[in-house]
Amino acid sequence: AEGPRLGVLAAGDNSGDRGIPHYQALPGLFTVAAYRERYRDEIRYLDAHLARLVAGLDALGEPPVVLLTSDHGEAFGEDDYYFAHGHSVGLDQIRVPLLLRPRRADPSAAPQVIDTPVGGVDIAPTLLRAAGVEVPDDWPGRPLPVAGLGTEAPGDRALFAEHAHRAAVVQGRRYLARDRHKVVA
Repeated sequence: AEGPRLGVLAAGDNSGDRGIPHYQALPGLFTVAAYRERYRDEIRYLDAHLARLVAGLDALGEPPVVLLTSDHGEAFGEDDYYFAHGHSVGLDQIRVPLLLRPRRADPSAAPQVIDTPVGGVDIAPTLLRAAGVEVPDDWPGRPLPVAGLGTEAPGDRALFAEHAHRAAVVQGRRYLARDRHKVVA
């Protein structure tokens, strides 16, 4: 069940609106399932090489803090956009990977998953705390509550995202979005 076939958009159309952007098109692949599997392969490949990198860093002495994130999510047909980004503040775009491995990680400890929304604004305070530097009180972000870096979960605060055409807020498990400009006919 590969699903419906998608067409490749014209050269120069990188929108992903109802089709595969020309620069993303792979020969012979025209279904979301095929691209989704390639995306999973990409993640597995990256995971394996990150594990090698972190093991190499750990072998040099005291294990360092490792923080990895991304600047955007990926569209797999949400709102009829495919394999593109930058077109909206939909959950497919604003949910991004964030992995933090504290400095004194216990190799036998199970990874901790925080399912409360956090924001990019929390990265700098987390890294400052990990470096032993006091986080200024007037900073908007908070250190992530892992391995003694943060003292509290980010809780139910509102996190905002905006785009030229839409604005959104995530608070707890709620997601609200609205058009920024209403066209009146």
